[in-house]
Amino acid sequence: MRLAGFRHRLAIATTMIYWLWAAVAAAEAGHPLKTIGGSNYISYGHMEDYLDTLAFDPQLGRLRFDVTKLRPVIATYHRDPASVHQQLQAMSTNGQKIISFPLWFGDAKLGDLKDGYHLYLAMSNGGHLQEQQRKNLAEIIGALANNHFESMILRFIPQGLNSPYQWSTFEQDTFDTDWAFIHSTVELAREHLAGTGIRLMVDLGGEQAGANRGRNHEYVVELWRRFCAAYRECSDFAYLSFNPTPPNVEDRITNHYDWQMEAGGPIQDIYAFDTYGYGYGKKLPVRQWNVYAQLADIYRVLSRLGQLGKTIFIQEAFYNDPRTAQDLRQFFADHPDFRLLTVIQWPNTRERYQKFFSQGMRNWASEDFPADYCVYAQLAPNGPAICPPSATPSSAQ
Repeated sequence: MRLAGFRHRLAIATTMIYWLWAAVAAAEAGHPLKTIGGSNYISYGHMEDYLDTLAFDPQLGRLRFDVTKLRPVIATYHRDPASVHQQLQAMSTNGQKIISFPLWFGDAKLGDLKDGYHLYLAMSNGGHLQEQQRKNLAEIIGALANNHFESMILRFIPQGLNSPYQWSTFEQDTFDTDWAFIHSTVELAREHLAGTGIRLMVDLGGEQAGANRGRNHEYVVELWRRFCAAYRECSDFAYLSFNPTPPNVEDRITNHYDWQMEAGGPIQDIYAFDTYGYGYGKKLPVRQWNVYAQLADIYRVLSRLGQLGKTIFIQEAFYNDPRTAQDLRQFFADHPDFRLLTVIQWPNTRERYQKFFSQGMRNWASEDFPADYCVYAQLAPNGPAICPPSATPSSAQ
């Protein structure tokens, strides 16, 4: 374990040196991104089956999808490992360097634990991945290494009663289970990543940064305190990501800064934002959602807090999206001091936008996983000069 820990610290040090070098080189070349990123890999298939299940639920009084049709990668890899291997190979062949795995989790209150997952959730009972999902994670990491990926992001997203958004008072026992689940899963990933050269990044709370809902404030403070007690280098490879939608941009970034100070620091060195552009919630057409305006507010708040020099990247963006790429080019031209490391895309398009599990791409591409990345790769120093027509959704241009 000591050797594995040394290797991980060495990998982190190598990562930071690489990012520093990449930032300098990209700034000199005038590229909006410092390096090529990749995708949030949320499901390995059957997305059309999922999207086709939209129907009115009389109990909820609204339309809903059938989440039993989803195939979240870590939770259900064992059901079709060949598809996961084929898709990772395709993403690597198309130049992607980073794969992010959203890990929705929660305790099983009902149902059978034998498969280790329920609906789209990995079961966190006992404070750890269940045996099948532990095997899944090990084999997925092996596939990442075989396909020469450079970085892996684990994104922890508590659901249901495990989410502090649902609590009226702080649920200490549930928090302890969540923490044990996160810690044990990070340790398992570090163990299997040792010697692969793949850098591990950890989003401790997907979109929980600064979100003043339920008892999230106490949850984030205690989570950051415990994580940094367990890992001295916590701020180098861990963070909580933001959902910066108006009018919450100022509050969320400021809240999170204050909460990490309350936890005793350190302030995270990585700022990750889900940026689909302003327009969400304003009933504007999706094609008009403006990423430039969203980045301008992020820039303003980070500058006020003295955080503009930190590593900043986009944790979610529309899939291979020309409009977002255009906004990034213009924003970098106007703000050359904005250190944007990379973009991690979410498999959702402007032309076929769906909320939440929204991988609706079949009407212009043959794949239902995020195979391409060319539009964003062009923004990096080592990206391609042109993209083939099949790599871009034409109606989004």
